[in-house]
Amino acid sequence: MDNPYAACAVSEAFAGPLTWEGKQDNKSIAELDLMNTGELALEGLKACHRGVALSPLKGSKAALQQRLDAVDYIETIQRVYRKKRKMTAALLMAFTELQGATLGTDLEKCSKAYDKLK
Repeated sequence: MDNPYAACAVSEAFAGPLTWEGKQDNKSIAELDLMNTGELALEGLKACHRGVALSPLKGSKAALQQRLDAVDYIETIQRVYRKKRKMTAALLMAFTELQGATLGTDLEKCSKAYDKLK
């Protein structure tokens, strides 16, 4: 599998760090509006990866809240993405898969959804 971060290495200065740790890392709508669809997809991937990383903490209310925050952020990213590219059923499904993977335990599902969006 291709490294999903390699393609965006040049835009890291714009897109920020290659992790999403919580709501404090959410980009504003104005910042997201400046991103291209690949950068938006990477933002979603970062949030998804964080959600999966928190999956072992199933009993933690804080971890669950952070995972739900990641799902909400992906929803925001989807709304901005929609302005830039016609949303087909396949793209909508990819965002749904990304959100579902965020609440799961399999990083590969995050990457597969990302691949459909970039």
